[in-house]
Amino acid sequence: MTFFGSSFGCTTLPQPDAPLAERKETAANSLRVVGLNLYNRPWERKKRLYRALESFEELGADVLALQEVSTGWILPGDPVELFSERLGMHFARFWHETNLGIFKTGLAILSRYPIESSEYHHFERYPFWDTKGYMLARIQTPHGLLQVVNVHLASTRDLELTATPIHQRRLFEL
Repeated sequence: MTFFGSSFGCTTLPQPDAPLAERKETAANSLRVVGLNLYNRPWERKKRLYRALESFEELGADVLALQEVSTGWILPGDPVELFSERLGMHFARFWHETNLGIFKTGLAILSRYPIESSEYHHFERYPFWDTKGYMLARIQTPHGLLQVVNVHLASTRDLELTATPIHQRRLFEL
């Protein structure tokens, strides 16, 4: 089973309009997977991170796929360590930019279940100061091995930087 994550959420909730108590009761053979771009800007950062944490707690996600996970002197604190500690989750993280030591940013996958392996691949082309890529994690769940691909794409109209059909095919072959 493979899950592709980007900056969107995907859960196994029964019905979006069902009462929260019913949605929290996850079927024995399902997993809740949530993806989110943390938006690593410094303004109101702490407020955004704690709001995200509250949402993750309420959703009861089994797996989180996060983009723009960042830390540094202009972005204090480490979101992955905060979420991992508060939610009791394992994690794998990769930095794809270090920005001259001012701050670093990357991707992370957190899981209630053990992460057996993880790897990162950067895209060959990206805008200056905006490295992008994807990570892959293999998670051992009670339902078997789950492969999660967390993708961070650039927002651009530059056709030189968009994912070509060959790149898209490579991702789906994972």
